[in-house]
Amino acid sequence: RSHYFIQSILRMRNPDELISEILSNTTASPTNNPTHTMIAAGYPDNLQADPTADKVIGTLLLMCVVLGTTANCLALYYLVFKQKCVALVSVLYMLLCVLGVVVCVMTTPVVVSMLADRRPVIFSHSRFCEIWDRMFRTVLPTSMFVVAMLSTSGCVTIVYGSRVSTPRRYVLTAITGYAILCLVISVLKRVFEDAVYDRDMGFGVGRRQQGTSPAWDTAIVLISLLQIGGVWVVVGLSLTVSAWNLHGRTVRRSLRARHRVSVTICLLSALFLLFHLPLLLTTFLRGISLHEAYPRPYFTSHFMGLYSWVLAKILLPALNMTLNPAVMCWRIPGFAIWMRVRDNFPEGRLKRRTTYLESLTRTLTVNPNILPVTV
Repeated sequence: RSHYFIQSILRMRNPDELISEILSNTTASPTNNPTHTMIAAGYPDNLQADPTADKVIGTLLLMCVVLGTTANCLALYYLVFKQKCVALVSVLYMLLCVLGVVVCVMTTPVVVSMLADRRPVIFSHSRFCEIWDRMFRTVLPTSMFVVAMLSTSGCVTIVYGSRVSTPRRYVLTAITGYAILCLVISVLKRVFEDAVYDRDMGFGVGRRQQGTSPAWDTAIVLISLLQIGGVWVVVGLSLTVSAWNLHGRTVRRSLRARHRVSVTICLLSALFLLFHLPLLLTTFLRGISLHEAYPRPYFTSHFMGLYSWVLAKILLPALNMTLNPAVMCWRIPGFAIWMRVRDNFPEGRLKRRTTYLESLTRTLTVNPNILPVTV
């Protein structure tokens, strides 16, 4: 207020009138100008982002866009057209690759904003900002739920073996229903929220409209905690049980292929827990701070205010999606052979080598123990 009072003296204006004018300019409703996004005002501390840190984050996100999209597309191509397996694990791998492509591509506007000193750029259009926020709130929780289903099915296979099989139809129905539920929640948010570009977060978000009860923020935070925390706990429990049952177990030769798949699922689950833990903690702190005006008391520091959300919600999930195909290439023998064939053989010999690879893949599908497998 003292800052506004000094400006009012210099401009010979009433301080209250000046404050009202500034607030009306920074929080104008997007319905008055539907082609431009409302930009959220900065924090009271007047925090300034570090241009070097923004460039580093933008560069890492750009690498995720390029490498993550390419790697997930290659993995999806192999799973669909080369492996041609309709087992539950393969279908979940395919879904994870598709969602990985979508997440990596959707980080492109954030890349542009971070490399442009946090200017809205692509987010400047209100309609795009709104669509991006709704889609990202649907795709990211759905990808987390797919990992939970993958981890749970792997845990069931490790504990019970072939005695219990996870019904593929029920798992896919649950994933579809969860995605529809997230989409419905995102669409309903439009009634109570406006799409804004938050300069401090670096991406488009939804902000509660004026006149809406503060209980709406509480409901949104609780839903986010259930979406993130519930999935994280399920994956953590499944990973713990799986690791406990795999530790020290002597694997028969006839079960080595199934054991290798179980270890792959454990690695993907561990990556998920590591890269999504900051998002869980950040959302939990956001829930604790509901009794005070956000960003107080936990998001007023330089790091928490300017970098916690873009790292936890954008960068780390994108890195997770980028590393998932690398784990698949490392753990799936046919995928690794296919990648080496594409890299080491020229185009003239590639067709002949690909025919051999397809026959080898069919043989491994029928009898996975024809080759020694190192676990």
